[in-house]
Amino acid sequence: MLVVVDMLLAGFDAPVEQVLYLDRGLQEHGLLQAVARVNRPFTHEHDDVATEKGYGLVVDYYGVSRNLEAALEIFDVPDVMGAMRKMDGDPTVAAESHFQGRDMDDVWDCIAVFAPDASTEGNFKVDVFERFNADYREFSRLMDRAMPNAKALPYVGRLARLTEIRAYARAHFLQEDARLNWTDIGAKVKKLIDERIEANVRELMKPVSVLDQDFDRKI
Repeated sequence: MLVVVDMLLAGFDAPVEQVLYLDRGLQEHGLLQAVARVNRPFTHEHDDVATEKGYGLVVDYYGVSRNLEAALEIFDVPDVMGAMRKMDGDPTVAAESHFQGRDMDDVWDCIAVFAPDASTEGNFKVDVFERFNADYREFSRLMDRAMPNAKALPYVGRLARLTEIRAYARAHFLQEDARLNWTDIGAKVKKLIDERIEANVRELMKPVSVLDQDFDRKI
């Protein structure tokens, strides 16, 4: 944690920094330079797992963001486009739209949208799953940004359900690589998923010796 008054607003580059708390007045280039301290992308690799930092958070206690429009006027538009955006809207709409008419409480009913049919000549609907997967990843990124903001709480259960649907679909239809890809999922969402999703192992059959006289029948 860095506590800054008049230093480190320009010429300081630490991409790992992600959250900026503002509690005093800043204007024009000083405001933009402060915001820029947390907008550097960053990749952290640990135990062969890469975690992406693709955004910075600005927590404005002072009301500084009201001065942002004036600060932007002294810069060229392409240089500052998207410097700061509010988080709003329903992030689940796109991801849940793939299961219209389905029972969201029934995982097997939901993953049926990816099942083979005559139009796919018996193949798993990869394109349908990829579109859902892209919307799911965007939803998880938005949740990682928003949590622990109370506005994110209504979406926690919905994210857990979509994660369960995604895991079932991968395990059922992509058996050659059923492992979840965590690359684009933030740490807070990973923790949420770990708390909400349970794995149950079912024993389909007892072990059978290859020397058993009834081997073929039992298998």
